[in-house]
Amino acid sequence: MGDLIIMTKRNDKEAASLARFARMLISDRRKREELFPPLLFSDPAWDMLLDLFAAEAEGKKISITSLSIASAAPQSTAQRWIDTLVEKKLIRREPDPVDKRRIYVRLSNSGYQNMRDYLGELTQQWHGYAAQSPGQNS
Repeated sequence: MGDLIIMTKRNDKEAASLARFARMLISDRRKREELFPPLLFSDPAWDMLLDLFAAEAEGKKISITSLSIASAAPQSTAQRWIDTLVEKKLIRREPDPVDKRRIYVRLSNSGYQNMRDYLGELTQQWHGYAAQSPGQNS
């Protein structure tokens, strides 16, 4: 049962809120790329993890091709990062049961939980900073 994906636990209000936050972070990263020199902030693995987390919480499947595009990296670079994330057991590949040519990618249980924990802590920190009075230090 080690890497069994339990979808019912992923479809909750907190996960939906964190998915919106992840999408906002992705949007922020794309905006940064418009304003600063190309590849200055390149982090394909992080882009992939954010996209996979949001997709998982939204109940969407992501193909390897879509994940490569989401990484904003060249296809070969994206594939190396996918291989690395699989090796680190943060994501896993799953064949499409209908179209054997297509491979889906999703977070492993530990990858999902790590992303959920991180994004949850980050949103709490941001809410804390926003609630502080101007000039107040943390």
